[in-house]
Parts: sequence; C-alpha cells; structure tokens
Amino acid sequence: MFFTGHKRHSVLMSMQTLIRNKRTLKHVADTTRSWRSAEDGVNTTLECFDFIVDALEKLAAESTDTVTMSSAEGLLTRLRTFQFIVSLHLLKLVFKTTGPASRILQSIAADVAVSMQVVANALSE
Repeated sequence: MFFTGHKRHSVLMSMQTLIRNKRTLKHVADTTRSWRSAEDGVNTTLECFDFIVDALEKLAAESTDTVTMSSAEGLLTRLRTFQFIVSLHLLKLVFKTTGPASRILQSIAADVAVSMQVVANALSE
C-alpha cells in the first residue's frame, strides 16, 4: 500500500532499471483476498526485496514529504528484522506445499480423485 502513490511507485520502478520484467507490488483488499493473492504477494516481495529496500532507503533519505520519509524509515526497520525475513521464507514454503491443493479445491470442475491425491501429497510434504 505504501508504493501506491505515483512518486513512490516510480522510485520502486527506477530501482529495477536493469531488469527486463519489472515487478510491482499490488494491494489486495481484505474483501478480495485469496490464498493465491497472498502467495503471489510473498513471492513478489521476496523477488523484489532488494529493490524494495533500495527504494525505501532513497525515499527515506531524499523525500521532501515528512510522512513519506518517516513511513519509509519505519518500513525499512520492519523489513530488515530477522523475524520478518524468516516469516517470508516460511510462508513461501507453506504456500509451495499447500498452494496446488488450494487451487484445485477452489476450481469449479475439481476431480475428486485428483483433489484427494493433491491433498495427500500436501499432507505428506
């Protein structure tokens, strides 16, 4: 949600100048949140972690807006904690294990035998 502003978003995009397919962070409203969107958010955050940190450092150092500056500093502090980084990696592992079963169980034309097998695979992992 922090990078939804045009100036903040452009700073994040400018950090990815050497990358062909730039990634953007998306805000998902509580009413539309799904496991898939949470999984995508974790994966995007991990893939763009260094760019996010760089963008926050730039905004904290160079922004003329005090709200942006203090918010960037606060987010930087949180992102750099051991607990946050470990949590991201644990969530990635959980979603990797449960994601296929979740997607099959939510599909309209789910085959019961296939669904049972995917759930069994998730449980064994």
